[in-house]
Amino acid sequence: MLVLALLLALAPPPASSPASSEQLEGVVDSAPAAPETRTYVSFRVGAATTSTRPQLCLELTPFDLLGIEACGSGGGFLHNEPGTDISHFRGKVRLAAIEVEGVQLEPWLAAGFAELQVAGDVPGFSFTDTSVGQASTAGPDVGGSVRALLPLGAGFELVGEAGVGLAFFSHARSLVIPQDPLQPQAQVNLGIGF
Repeated sequence: MLVLALLLALAPPPASSPASSEQLEGVVDSAPAAPETRTYVSFRVGAATTSTRPQLCLELTPFDLLGIEACGSGGGFLHNEPGTDISHFRGKVRLAAIEVEGVQLEPWLAAGFAELQVAGDVPGFSFTDTSVGQASTAGPDVGGSVRALLPLGAGFELVGEAGVGLAFFSHARSLVIPQDPLQPQAQVNLGIGF
């Protein structure tokens, strides 16, 4: 009996059977996903329903899900032509990142403020009234957009975005050219990010 116990203790362990496809499935599913495209800065040019001039957008995304964006026609620093124009300045939060055929799609929600301008630019923002000469006024602004990122290589991406928004300007009727207080917006733009 002692010899049998000694032989069992010294015997090599039984060979393991090959892993079944069910056991391997869990291993394959736990493999890390391909890294998503990450854009820290983007500059885009496009069109908006709020201006007859090209729309310029600069966006900084210092954190993976959070960003800040400024969009407008460049009134006051690229040109000072009169005309109705809305610029917006928003904080943004990314809701998801979905890859479709090599393109990453990202829905975003945004909130901030907008400026409605109907005459030559006046420095600063007027939230509680109109600016000097009743040229502009500012108010709260919300929006949503879908961004598409296509990797170009070397850390650069082609960035396209389509969005809608709604701004409220309580002093819009007091402008030199009276406007509706509620101003819906739609825009599309395309540019480069890295």
